[in-house]
Amino acid sequence: RCGDQRGLGLYLLSAQEACRSACQYRYQSHTECGIFFGETATSFQSLSQTQNKEFICNIQPMLSLTGNEKAIHQLINILLDNALKYSPKNGKITLTVEKKNRCLMLSVYNTTLNPIKKSELPLIFERFYRTDPSRDSQTGGYGIGLSVAKAIVSAHKGKIHAYTNDGHSLLITVLFPI
Repeated sequence: RCGDQRGLGLYLLSAQEACRSACQYRYQSHTECGIFFGETATSFQSLSQTQNKEFICNIQPMLSLTGNEKAIHQLINILLDNALKYSPKNGKITLTVEKKNRCLMLSVYNTTLNPIKKSELPLIFERFYRTDPSRDSQTGGYGIGLSVAKAIVSAHKGKIHAYTNDGHSLLITVLFPI
């Protein structure tokens, strides 16, 4: 029990540092997205194969984004880690990066292990919120990842939203101005 509390404390400090570094916007870099997102997705593709999950990656070429590269990398890791963690065996995960109007749209879709109610969607970006608290011991985590993701997106003057059409899939969409 004490180890859990210590782990939570360290995780919270790490999350707080991630938010702080994302908000310190002075360390900007101009990144070609295809390479950047593709490299990050590769490790999740390997993990999904070992878990018998389908992973599809659609990255439009010739896109770029200006921002805190470390924070954007953490954002992608949070979204893909959640998708992998909460999708069932033989589930499907899709990462899409494309230009939409004057924004870069990053979306992560996954089929879900447990049903998701549309009424819960606005809450999933709140700190410590979990759609199914009984899953804590099986999936790990503390329910803070998506709140960190929201802070990173906000620091980059973007928007993040969650959608479900059928209650058995989740689509997280991030829009960054470019």
